[in-house]
Amino acid sequence: MAALLHTMRCITQYEDALCELAHELKKSRALSEETSEELRDLLEKIPSHDFLMELESLKAALPVSVPSSKPEKSAKAGRSSSTAKKKSGGKSSK
Repeated sequence: MAALLHTMRCITQYEDALCELAHELKKSRALSEETSEELRDLLEKIPSHDFLMELESLKAALPVSVPSSKPEKSAKAGRSSSTAKKKSGGKSSK
């Protein structure tokens, strides 16, 4: 877990530079050769492979969930049925 947090901190340090480059790309629709090289260098510094490996490792450590044999009712369905009861429970307008 500590390795994942460390990797996330490493990635975060490049956030501003990536945002600036993304903004430039949106504005100009194309990157200059110099900006393209800057983006390539920046992307190579980001430990994305480490991040992915650490996420996969954490996923593998999670217990496998077994689906329930009973279908679960959604919270929305439960609320709508109680609302319907409240509305129909009032006095009739006869």
